Amino acid sequence: DRLPEIYLGLMARWGLTWPHEMQAKFLLSAALMFLPCLLSGAAWPLAVRLARPRGRTLGAEVGRLYAANTLGSILGSLAGAFLLLPRLGMQYSMTAVSVAFCAFGAALVLAEEAPLARRAAASIGIVVAGGFLALSVKPWDRKLLTSGAYLMPKSYIDDRGVPVLREKLKETRLLYYAEGVTTTPTVAILGDINKAFFNDGKIEGATALDGMRLQRLLGELPLLLHEGESR
Repeated sequence: DRLPEIYLGLMARWGLTWPHEMQAKFLLSAALMFLPCLLSGAAWPLAVRLARPRGRTLGAEVGRLYAANTLGSILGSLAGAFLLLPRLGMQYSMTAVSVAFCAFGAALVLAEEAPLARRAAASIGIVVAGGFLALSVKPWDRKLLTSGAYLMPKSYIDDRGVPVLREKLKETRLLYYAEGVTTTPTVAILGDINKAFFNDGKIEGATALDGMRLQRLLGELPLLLHEGESR
């Protein structure tokens, strides 16, 4: 929940320019994703290292791992799009996948060649840690999630150069929220009367005067570019 505020704080300090936006987004994304990407990338080399030829050559064992990895990627993408996201939503789908990873890791530890007590203790520790983290996750703030702070930082920094994200969110009333496979559409009232439609936090249409002018212009562009009868 703090990332949007950190981003707006950087923008207020550095200045509202496009290069500064790119720098802030890159730094925050790198800091957030570095460790998960490192561990994710290490999973395959580790699996190959642990592969034990059971009556097969190492090449055959690696081929079996490749087949299982490919099949898992296909089934995972199908399950995510048609099962997890429609039924659980984004947050709980990620939680369920994380718990499944913990359970799989615990099973791998039990399969290792080590004293049973050590394997059991490590497996129980993994399951307990995963369950604790899953239960301690708080529900996402939907207004914050769809605020578009990363797309419209100027809207959340006042004339003094101070981020006012929380104050703006208090004035926002969420009317509709849905989590789709490709986008998260929302409808909200901003302030008193301005009703806006968002896609992943980006305003697509609004009842404010500027928004109406923009939508009218977009509606007239095809007519201006049409090659046919006189305009």
